[in-house]
Amino acid sequence: MSKAQRYINDFDESLKRVEIQSSRIIDNDLIELAFEHESTFEAINKEHQGETRTPEDNSVFKAISRFLDFRTNPKASLSRVDLRNLSFALNIQYSNKKSILGNDTLTKEALSVLSQNWNDRYLFGLIRSLLFSWKMNFDGLEQLQVFVFKRLKDYKGSSKKLLLFKTNAKFFKDGFGPSLLAKQAFSNHFSIDQLTRVLKLEDTDLQYSFFQDAILEHLKKSGEPNLNFIKQLANALRLHQNDTTNKIALSKLIIKVDQNPYLSASIQDFIKDLAVELIGDPDKGYLWSPPSSKDNQLASDIEKGRKILLKWITRRFIDAFFENCINDPARKKFWMQMVDHINDFWVAGSYNTLRYKLEGDSRIDDLLDSRYQVVSGSSDVSALFMRIKDHLIIEFSNQSYACYAYKWNNPNAPKKQENITRIEDLRNGYMQMAANQRGGLLYQSNPEGRLFHTGPWQQIFKSWFKYQVGINA
Repeated sequence: MSKAQRYINDFDESLKRVEIQSSRIIDNDLIELAFEHESTFEAINKEHQGETRTPEDNSVFKAISRFLDFRTNPKASLSRVDLRNLSFALNIQYSNKKSILGNDTLTKEALSVLSQNWNDRYLFGLIRSLLFSWKMNFDGLEQLQVFVFKRLKDYKGSSKKLLLFKTNAKFFKDGFGPSLLAKQAFSNHFSIDQLTRVLKLEDTDLQYSFFQDAILEHLKKSGEPNLNFIKQLANALRLHQNDTTNKIALSKLIIKVDQNPYLSASIQDFIKDLAVELIGDPDKGYLWSPPSSKDNQLASDIEKGRKILLKWITRRFIDAFFENCINDPARKKFWMQMVDHINDFWVAGSYNTLRYKLEGDSRIDDLLDSRYQVVSGSSDVSALFMRIKDHLIIEFSNQSYACYAYKWNNPNAPKKQENITRIEDLRNGYMQMAANQRGGLLYQSNPEGRLFHTGPWQQIFKSWFKYQVGINA
């Protein structure tokens, strides 16, 4: 071989090394971005799922822009890097909240141009786009699903990651895939926050919407929940970061736990704290509004879970009020029996009562802001307001004070968040008796008035509720 020929061969080898090295840099970066959560692509997705931004801001948006130009401009072209970036960007909203996957025609054309210039490495971006968009109702999602499944089945390369996806291609074939994955995870003894490990992904990849149905299926198969499982579910939901999944999963869990009276109160407390953290106070119904869906049972379950959670919170407040503010076990026991009938409640009292008697009580501390009304003065007496059907009931923390009953629509009845100057202003010594007793029995009652805690008062209260409110307490 001549010296010149050796120089040419060496030069060719150098070019190949440069090309291979540069390819590795790009590919490794993309793989890490997709599966090990380096910042760029995940940040792009989080920032642009719901806002408009020009495609030129970075390489991914440039790839989208060039693809859109390529569709209509005969002189335009797409580089290999553009195509790689495009595979990651199908679900990203780029202008007026549009995305390629959101349009059936754009999806078809994007997959076509990728197919015509196919490189197996594009599967990393396409799989990532599929996992991210699985539950987003994009028009082009089914096309992507079919395309990825076929490309995985046809894959004959040596990438361990892609070979693993090829082996598990059944999970991407149709809408039942996530549920199948959950069943396999369950049989392999993976906990609910380890579902991604079936695909050898990081636990943090649980954020993809693909895993919504997997989480719900695992929850369904879990049987009787214990505190350890609920903590694993909490971790899964925090990793998943999906408001709809939070509502569905936690409402189902709340219903399941409420049906078992033998589960400890600490489990209810943990779920209550978790639900308030991830969804919000159930008293604010708009925070618990169900997702747009034709599934009426889904909306019914979420609303049922919300109402049960409100009942749990009411129970905690009654506990705290009658322990911390008055320490009256008999009254606490009575009103605990009424919890299922209490539609709403709030507490009014001085700042001292809030600070020294209620704040710091872990049962209610995170919910005081919306349910405690501070009044003027430093009186130790506070008031508990309870709406029961069409009545407002007021109990006080002074054992000698009567209980007051108003019709809810009475203009003189105190209203929630209405300005109350002093607790004493809530008392009215001229108000009629709501219940008159003789020999420990109710013989005459009125729809509004005062109820006294004397004699067999619990029985009198129950009789009054039966005849005036329509409740068998």
